[in-house]
Amino acid sequence: MKRWIVAALVLALGLMLAGCSAGKVDSQKIEEAQIDNKMFFMVSDEDGGLVYVDKTTKVMYWCSDGSYNYGTLTLIVNPDGTPRIWEG
Repeated sequence: MKRWIVAALVLALGLMLAGCSAGKVDSQKIEEAQIDNKMFFMVSDEDGGLVYVDKTTKVMYWCSDGSYNYGTLTLIVNPDGTPRIWEG
């Protein structure tokens, strides 16, 4: 019985850590978006979604790319509840 509990805990920890990754910002995509007449440009490709920035306000948004909720746009906020501003 203890083996099953330990195996379940290890599996749960592995699944939680699998979603943690640092997304890389592709500077060429940012330059292309700034040249193009687009409202948003992508700054990061995270597991489960993409991070976009509004060109004029620099406010950051997360857009899901899952099969169930594809395209859900969520405002990214600071701990105090204010919109997170991209500093790039």
